[in-house]
Amino acid sequence: MVIMRYNFFMILPRIKPMVLLTLSIILCILTFSRNIIWKDEIKQWEDVVKKSPKKSRAWTMLGIGYIKEKFPDRAIPLILKAIELDPLNVIAWNALGDAYLDLNLPEKAIMPLKQAIKIKYDYVRGWSNLGAAYLELNLFEEAILALRNALMLDPYSVDIHYNLAVTYHKQGELDKAIEEYKNVLRLNPYDEDARYNLNLAYRQKYKLQ
Repeated sequence: MVIMRYNFFMILPRIKPMVLLTLSIILCILTFSRNIIWKDEIKQWEDVVKKSPKKSRAWTMLGIGYIKEKFPDRAIPLILKAIELDPLNVIAWNALGDAYLDLNLPEKAIMPLKQAIKIKYDYVRGWSNLGAAYLELNLFEEAILALRNALMLDPYSVDIHYNLAVTYHKQGELDKAIEEYKNVLRLNPYDEDARYNLNLAYRQKYKLQ
């Protein structure tokens, strides 16, 4: 089974248990600190919204804060308000797509992500997220087009290469998938998802020969 990945993260290398324990404690502290920071950010932007309710950016950032806190359902009405105030707010359109992706509603993410790249054609996050949405819907040709456009703008993105590899893999284009998994591992040799999928693609290829 191909390992798919839409929420972007970095895979850590295997290390000794004691170091891993120490690192786990550090990561827990950092995560806790990050959550405090984002909660403070939410309070900050809530205050800005109260004082300046006509500022699209304030509504956008408040919505993004809720997405970061894993409450995309709360973010959507805030982001829609931002778009109402400024229909050309590309960050808000992309954030709306992010929220729908987090809610496992890729079909709803496509329209706002298309709008984001319509406003700003070289917006790499819009293309990348659009590709992820199409991939989630098994619309492989559309996903490839979007992800290749994203790579033209950011050729060193591990996550874009990875999602393109998965798209080729699910489509049955094993040689292209293998090449993209290799690209991922050139950029991040510790990406275990890519390494697993690469080995799987090789096994599938040789089985077909």
